[in-house]
Amino acid sequence: MAERLDGNLATLKAVVIVMGILIIIGFAVVVVEITRRVATLGSTAAAVGTRTINLPSGCTVAQIAGVGDRLVLRLEPAASCPDLIYLDASGREVGRVELAPAP
Repeated sequence: MAERLDGNLATLKAVVIVMGILIIIGFAVVVVEITRRVATLGSTAAAVGTRTINLPSGCTVAQIAGVGDRLVLRLEPAASCPDLIYLDASGREVGRVELAPAP
């Protein structure tokens, strides 16, 4: 029985050593991943640079507002211009809204 107990202890010792090594490897992977994400945290936003938005002739920007990750430009005079222009985070035009009076 003493021989069997010694064999079980050797197996238990090997299992504990392997599990300890796996814990250390897992911890190292977590630390490396956190470091990688923190290092790239500031560089995720793309630079917009200079964008040209073509407005219809006679229109001027009356107001600029941020909506989520987009910009909204309100144009005047409302009679000859679309009422709103939506821009995404990179400065590209996403859409235009024209409001018409009810009949």
